[in-house]
Amino acid sequence: MARNETENLGSIEYTTCKEACDERNCNDQPAVIAGNNCYVCSLTMDQLGNMVGMGDMSCLNNDINDTYIWDCGKESVCQTHMEVQWLPLGNQHMTFERKCGRAEMPEGECITGSSNAWIYKDCWESCDGNLCNDNMNIEHNFAPTDGHQPIEECFSCTFEELGAEWMPEVDFENCKEAPNESTKMACPNWAKVGCFVADGVQKNDDGEVF
Repeated sequence: MARNETENLGSIEYTTCKEACDERNCNDQPAVIAGNNCYVCSLTMDQLGNMVGMGDMSCLNNDINDTYIWDCGKESVCQTHMEVQWLPLGNQHMTFERKCGRAEMPEGECITGSSNAWIYKDCWESCDGNLCNDNMNIEHNFAPTDGHQPIEECFSCTFEELGAEWMPEVDFENCKEAPNESTKMACPNWAKVGCFVADGVQKNDDGEVF
């Protein structure tokens, strides 16, 4: 993507694509615009619904607007990608992307992994069609299994005590012991399997708790 500043028209965004061939005089055909358009955007959010790092919350909307449209080129498909990670300190991150993908990639797939401190589920889905990745259908990969009712609401809060010996923190939401009613939050579709509580404890080299 480039930007051309013109005196009469102002700022115009444009994309330049190049294609090569390896036979004698093979470049005798006109350039063809592929017209394989997809929505392209991304964001990461934590268990409290706050965005982590750079991104755009509008990417989660089913009625995503035209500013996210990209021409992905020939032999490409549209994709959605969602990954949920339960991180070593107990917090949870969800990453969501709409993007261009290779046509030979599978239509849908999920992989999972875990250790004693980390769990993740990573899913992506592909579709072949103009702007076909305009939905949140990928969330069905994170739904409760058959026979289990979705959890609609959980207490959602966090309390950080690291360094409290020199700057005591106040647990205004009483998150550590019994969360206030005000911390109840509706669960997003990708997080309705259950509620969780986590505690990350850090120690120094002498085994003393921070």
